[in-house]
Amino acid sequence: VILRREAIGGLRFNPAFGRTGGEDTNFFGQLARNGVVMAYAADAVVDEPVPPARSTLKWLTARAFRSGQSHAVVLLNSGRKRPVLATMSMLKVLFCMGVAVVTLWSPTGWRKATVRGALHAGVLGAVLGKSPLELY
Repeated sequence: VILRREAIGGLRFNPAFGRTGGEDTNFFGQLARNGVVMAYAADAVVDEPVPPARSTLKWLTARAFRSGQSHAVVLLNSGRKRPVLATMSMLKVLFCMGVAVVTLWSPTGWRKATVRGALHAGVLGAVLGKSPLELY
């Protein structure tokens, strides 16, 4: 990430996200709400080692759930209404469950749908007041 100092102003990463993750989601969500224009480089190369324990379905679903919780905080802070978010995330969870069932034959299809469903379940959990999942 490359940022102009004047775009950030006094905004800092929130240490309250230290054990759950999501500080970057919160930080960049706030920048977007402040009107900061952001772009990305689709051809950029990133190299980040991933420990084998973080490539299991259990870890990926837990992380997706927590990411959904962080995303819900950003959405709620931007003025989205809890009932709408709850309804939409519930429908998305149900859709992902259906996709998982119909793709059971695919070694990757049902897993992808399961992880995506966990993300939407995290949004629903946060909207309904579930405490943030601690991953670290």
